[in-house]
Amino acid sequence: PRDAAPRESLASRVFERRAMAGALPLLVISPAFGFAIFFMGLYGTTIGVGNPGVFFTASAVSMVAIRLGAASLMDRIAPFKLLTGAAVAGIVAFGMLLGCNTALAEAGGVRDAVFYASGIFYGVCIGIALPVNQSVAVKNTPPERWGAANALFQLANDVGIGIACIVWGIVNDGLGFNVTIVCVICCIAAAVAVARIMYPRS
Repeated sequence: PRDAAPRESLASRVFERRAMAGALPLLVISPAFGFAIFFMGLYGTTIGVGNPGVFFTASAVSMVAIRLGAASLMDRIAPFKLLTGAAVAGIVAFGMLLGCNTALAEAGGVRDAVFYASGIFYGVCIGIALPVNQSVAVKNTPPERWGAANALFQLANDVGIGIACIVWGIVNDGLGFNVTIVCVICCIAAAVAVARIMYPRS
């Protein structure tokens, strides 16, 4: 019939232009999450950490704790300020990880403690960055397009992490973990710059 609603294409179901405000900063910062997911255990083993898995325990506890208060934070603090705070925590976390691979850390016997403690700051980073970007993506989109906004958000996260698996593996093999971690820190800082451009002013 002539008055039948047109069928949505697959692209229109996934891509919602207005959700890019939250999806693009996530795409830029998610390679940092990809490094933690796929390479943190290997990095810890390579530099001689006793039990690299403690990093994930510390980050999980930290992430849950920050998520419990995330809703009230997002009601009171502007999204860009929250993302900036998450980025600072992420940079501190990976800066600590970079410091673990030094002669000073080995000589002082503090390498394992610093490695484990970095998980706390990483948990704060991911615990804030994910919901803040998702909130921006959804709230910047009309209610009837929230499904597409969430689909684009999840796609950005998956693509960023997937690309990180390939790129970080190549960088690790060619230049070593120190260079890779510096690149991860650059991704976190770049996400703040992208959010500054993409986030709505109100």
